[in-house]
Amino acid sequence: MSKHRILIAEDSKTQSVKLQFLLEKNNYHVLIAYNGREALSVVKKHKVDLIISDIIMPEMNGFELCQKLKSDEMLKSIPVILLTTLDKIVDVLRGLSVGADNYISKPYSDNYLLHRIDSVLNKNDNIIFNEREQKIDINFITEKFSIDPNPQKILNFFISTYEAAVLINRNLQQTQDQLEALNNKLEMLVRERTSELENEITEHKSTLKELQKALQKAQKLDLLKTEFMHNLSHEIRTPMNAIVGFTELLNDSDSINQDLIEFLPHIKTSLFDLLHIINNMLEAAEYMTDNVELIQKECLVEELLDDLLTSSNKELKQLEKQNITISSSIDEALKNKWINTYWSKTKLVLEKLLSNAIKFTEEGKIEFGVEYKNNDTLKFHIKDTGIGIDKEDIDKIFETFKQLESKHKIKYKGTGVGLAVSKKLVELMGGEIWLKSTPGKGSSFYFTVPILGKMKEGKIPVTSQNKVGSQLTGITILLAEDIDANHFFIKTIAEKHGMNLIWAKNGKQAIELYEKNKNIIDLVLMDLHMPIIDGYEATLKIKEKYPEAIILALSSYTNDLEVIDYEAKGFNALIKKPVSPIKLIEIIKKQIAITNSTT
Repeated sequence: MSKHRILIAEDSKTQSVKLQFLLEKNNYHVLIAYNGREALSVVKKHKVDLIISDIIMPEMNGFELCQKLKSDEMLKSIPVILLTTLDKIVDVLRGLSVGADNYISKPYSDNYLLHRIDSVLNKNDNIIFNEREQKIDINFITEKFSIDPNPQKILNFFISTYEAAVLINRNLQQTQDQLEALNNKLEMLVRERTSELENEITEHKSTLKELQKALQKAQKLDLLKTEFMHNLSHEIRTPMNAIVGFTELLNDSDSINQDLIEFLPHIKTSLFDLLHIINNMLEAAEYMTDNVELIQKECLVEELLDDLLTSSNKELKQLEKQNITISSSIDEALKNKWINTYWSKTKLVLEKLLSNAIKFTEEGKIEFGVEYKNNDTLKFHIKDTGIGIDKEDIDKIFETFKQLESKHKIKYKGTGVGLAVSKKLVELMGGEIWLKSTPGKGSSFYFTVPILGKMKEGKIPVTSQNKVGSQLTGITILLAEDIDANHFFIKTIAEKHGMNLIWAKNGKQAIELYEKNKNIIDLVLMDLHMPIIDGYEATLKIKEKYPEAIILALSSYTNDLEVIDYEAKGFNALIKKPVSPIKLIEIIKKQIAITNSTT
């Protein structure tokens, strides 16, 4: 019979299973959540005696989870132990400021963790204090922390920090003792053997030191990897959103000096090239694992092909490739059919293969399309009249970071991950991908995707976009965005098109301003990651009371569109940053048109 129920909040499945095994072995009942948001949902549904949370997690980290728990009257009594690889004083202070009950540094011994759990659950070291005492404000470097003057929590935190330091020192001492013993043994062998063997042993010692350095470096890189991947996209894309946007606005202005205007297309092209490289590398890191969520959705395949044809023609125009024509085709059996499959990933693969065809074709034609196979499978093709691929390169073309031979690397830019990502996605969806190619004549790529369920009759919905026309004058937009530069960027676009803008700096303000101005607000632009209340929760609260509200999500993360089913979260559409002014206006017009066509 279990003694206590413990919730583990840990995004690493390996670590969570290891910890679950240890706790269940010691007679605890265990629940698992893979991020802070999921953990918060679990404790609202199940009685939990203790929460053990990793700090670095996606969507909501351990600090944010602890802060939300301790600010909830119903949940604040649940003790929280934070597990972390972080080793800075500022992280200890941050843990205290959010109300955590204990703090354990990784790596830790099983006995030590069990001891701390027992102390917290049984309150072995409880000290009575006055909860009404005001919090202590501490300024450390450039940050300010407001800490509850609970002496027990403060003592536990610094005891944990001290014990972690003692453990690390003990391990270092053991390692040093082992190295000294090994060194003594080697020295004894050197004295007993010939000079030839002495040289060999010296060489082995040098190799051992190099291996130790390499191991330490690999361990450090492994610890940094997860945090790096989670933060890289947001940190780079947020300032880039404003830079790219202002560049387009400047490029459209007649008041700027002509010499400066001539530089702007080069600036814009370089920025988009950088963004393309970042996206490719992040996609490779994400999709080269099996931890990819596949979302099913019904869609008209001809609508998807029309969108891809439009975007591909725009790309040809931007690249000034007037000698190429592009067309699409669809099997008669698939026309006017709603088909259920993994459309977001299928579209991503098509986009990458079409982009490749455009890049490696200088003249001629590109044709893409889909046909129905009798085994309930969609077979897509992308054919071009480009440079083609040598026979010996065909087996290598789908490998990560592989490109064609060096003569092409100079002429054609790229990171060499697009085809590897495409192959991985197709395989995750349960399909196959292959190609046929002749050097100098072109390439044909093929891939299959399963049809999930039965096809249904249907037609492309008419959005009545002509009811909106090119004018957006007079409509009112509520912008929820915590970055000043991004607000000014959107405001400039809105004013240029005669739209009114109401600004909310966080999700809480967005809810309040929508309630106050609901009769005049036509559309909401909602950033997903904001302080106090994020875009997900703000949208949920608005939609609960006003389901007819039009809310478009703005995201700086590469995986939001791929990982979440944004429609199920209440969003009408999702726009990835950096936001193009032209694209933003197109989406606003489309959403207003859809609303007008249904009223």
